[in-house]
Amino acid sequence: MSMVRSMIMSGSQPHSCYPPYESRLHANLCHLTRSNDCPNNDDAETVRGSQHGIVQSDYGRITVRGLLRGWNSEVAAIQHQIQALQDRFRKLEASYQLYKPILAPIRLLPREILGEIFSYVVSQSCLIDICGVCKTWRDAAYVTLSLWQHTAVNLDRWSSSQTYDSVEAWMSRSKAFPKSLTLRSPHCSGTYSELTPGRRSYHCTSQDGIGKCRLQTTVVEKLLTARHTLSHVTIRPASPRCLIQLVAYILTFYDHQNSSGSAWDSLRSVTISASEWVVDDECVPPHTFSFLPDSIRILRLDLPRHARTPYKLRMELPPETLERLTSLTLTCDWTGDWIFKTLRHCTNLEVLELYLQNGEIVRWEREDDPYMRSIFRPESGLTLPNLHTLLVDGLPVDGHVELVALRLPSLRDISITFDSANRGACGKAWVCIPGEDDLILAKAVRGNCGTRESGVSTLHLGNIRLFGDHDHHGPEKSPRTQALNPRPHLGRRLRRPVLLGQSLDVVPRLETLALLGLHEEPSGIGSNLFEFIEVRQIKLTFSMCK
Repeated sequence: MSMVRSMIMSGSQPHSCYPPYESRLHANLCHLTRSNDCPNNDDAETVRGSQHGIVQSDYGRITVRGLLRGWNSEVAAIQHQIQALQDRFRKLEASYQLYKPILAPIRLLPREILGEIFSYVVSQSCLIDICGVCKTWRDAAYVTLSLWQHTAVNLDRWSSSQTYDSVEAWMSRSKAFPKSLTLRSPHCSGTYSELTPGRRSYHCTSQDGIGKCRLQTTVVEKLLTARHTLSHVTIRPASPRCLIQLVAYILTFYDHQNSSGSAWDSLRSVTISASEWVVDDECVPPHTFSFLPDSIRILRLDLPRHARTPYKLRMELPPETLERLTSLTLTCDWTGDWIFKTLRHCTNLEVLELYLQNGEIVRWEREDDPYMRSIFRPESGLTLPNLHTLLVDGLPVDGHVELVALRLPSLRDISITFDSANRGACGKAWVCIPGEDDLILAKAVRGNCGTRESGVSTLHLGNIRLFGDHDHHGPEKSPRTQALNPRPHLGRRLRRPVLLGQSLDVVPRLETLALLGLHEEPSGIGSNLFEFIEVRQIKLTFSMCK
């Protein structure tokens, strides 16, 4: 070992201690390595002499073999010591890590603050796991009532009385906090029709004639008639038939006149999610929604895509239900006539959110629809007198024409994100920002109230391209647009640079402007905009398109 250690300290290599031995064959013997010829006597004598010289030399094979054996034993001893030190280090590190969490800052947090952190980062599906970590975390979760507000029940799997007891125990932890309940039956009977590869239409159990719909269970009845405060319900039926069956079931135990104080009567918000419906074997008649209690003020409809159900599905909401709403959210790609005919009854609406999914709002099912033609007349329109917040996402580039029909005298906050799938002549998404030649968006922002000043204080525009040079074109006017709006500035080529700052004069109360998803540098907008912002002291936010 001392020899090895001295070699390591000196930085030398083992073979450098010995003179190199000639490893080449004698020149006269090279031909024998390339054939099987028998060596002659002279060659044989030469080979024997060379072998004897190797064995009998001072550093022959036997000597070198002995040295290697000694070195290997010394290396093995060193490796054993290294392994022992590594094992010792791992044990010390493990002991250190055991002590480290005891002084962790998270232990110093009050359980109320720890619970608030949970409310931001922990999903409902992980809440039980969090409670199982330790008593401190469990106590922190228990004192955070908001963690227990929402409960989701998959009725395809859980429909026994024990399910109700579990849900009731879960929701009771939120105490007086408003409660939210999701009723799901994504597959119901479990059978389906294979429309195309990857596209399935799931059947209702009642449709297959093998029993009641999964949503028609005593668990649903108990949850909706219990004496607790239920502020929101989300219903995710597998098919239109499931929704109709659920409504029929609710009407068997729900009495508008004699059910005061039940969970159903305390509802203020309902979400009906039908986005997974693929094919519609029947329509949803207006009376289907008669089960909604009079307390409903917020309605969210997530509707199936027309790409899956091409104009076959009908879903009409009763006018009396729409009149009570103060907030409506529609997620759909349905035609503009259905959307506007739904909105005409929403006379008390304050918040409207439209997620159009690259939709068909620019289309009508009937081009000669008398109601639609009437609201696009200059002297007419669709008035929503109390609407103060409008959000439109996925608006086609020519869909801003439809906004002209809206009369929004109380509008304060408007957010419009244009459809990224629509491309202009330059190959990028574009939008006619209100300028001297195109006032469509300006009229929407102003609320179409003639020359009346707009009360809009917040304006968000997303996925936009601002341009004003004469090389760019807006969308061509469709025959319908020409017939409804013969005014020459609609769809006309922009003949001069867009003066966005001057256009914003129609919103003298503007406080916040956001230009999100820009397709060009903000410097291209024009100095007049920045002068306008500086004079008005408007808060500006912008971001570039990725």
